[in-house]
Amino acid sequence: MEIKTIENKREVTDKKEMYIAIDGVGFDNPDECREYEDALKTVLKVKLRNNLIKETTEDCLHDDIGNGDHDLEIYDITSEKVANDLSMYIDLMCYDTNKSDFTKYVGQKLIVAWNYDHDYCWWYTIDGLVKKITENYEKLIKGGE
Repeated sequence: MEIKTIENKREVTDKKEMYIAIDGVGFDNPDECREYEDALKTVLKVKLRNNLIKETTEDCLHDDIGNGDHDLEIYDITSEKVANDLSMYIDLMCYDTNKSDFTKYVGQKLIVAWNYDHDYCWWYTIDGLVKKITENYEKLIKGGE
């Protein structure tokens, strides 16, 4: 009788679901991930306070042309870090977002308009707002829609 050692190679793959927070931190369960992201909202809001110029409502901009009940936050986007923090904050707050990228607004003032529940927002630069209001008034003057 002969004794041979036979090697049997097996590849083992373990699959495990991980819950990845918006900043890339991984968690084993969804509750921990949600708690972390909720805490992250607060941290980002505090960090963004340094670049928050004004909190107001849309009424102050549109007193003469209609009713606006949206909350506005006006930010000074002084660096890519501020832009990235604001992007992450908005992505955490909003239920429907396309992964915002605010780096193109570095060096500008950005107005973020929030709906009543603060779970949806839109944004524009001050220059963009002035341009849009000018276009709207010109349409009104010319008799357009």
